[in-house]
Amino acid sequence: RITRQKWDLQFKNGHWDFLWSIDELIRYNYIYNLLSEYLRQDFKILDLGCGEGNLYKHIQSLDLTDYVGVDISEEAITKAKKLFNGNGKFICEDLCKYNPEDSYDFIIFNESLYYLDKPIAVINRYKKFLKKEGKIIVSMWYDKVKNNKLWKRIDSNFKIESQKTINNNKGISWIIKVLK
Repeated sequence: RITRQKWDLQFKNGHWDFLWSIDELIRYNYIYNLLSEYLRQDFKILDLGCGEGNLYKHIQSLDLTDYVGVDISEEAITKAKKLFNGNGKFICEDLCKYNPEDSYDFIIFNESLYYLDKPIAVINRYKKFLKKEGKIIVSMWYDKVKNNKLWKRIDSNFKIESQKTINNNKGISWIIKVLK
């Protein structure tokens, strides 16, 4: 696992700035469209591993009642809070230890699961914070060597409602799945 200090240094030095680029837009748009399909009143989202609020930037136009972004990096959370002027709630906490105070329509792991020691245990831990009809969205960059084993474990442990592989113009791919 990467330490909090290393995450802070990476965010401070701009290592993750590419996540704001147009090359990442297709992934954020797909998640936006997924959320739009399920949109209803009192829409609540928990974004685990939110970084600087990249996903929030793309979904904030939805009729969200509540958005909570959690990230281990204090640097990333500080940037998110400055960018979004109090809209949404950003919390600096290790997502393996965070205990939400509410239940959510969606819990999103957007490019965060493969950084965890026990990703399946973490997903299972958060299931109890879903509303009755709630969903978990998992997005991971497609890397057959690194992520294929994790996807197989997810597929064997959870019911998959939908899945899609999306590609940008530079040949970068992501797999995005909705878990029940």
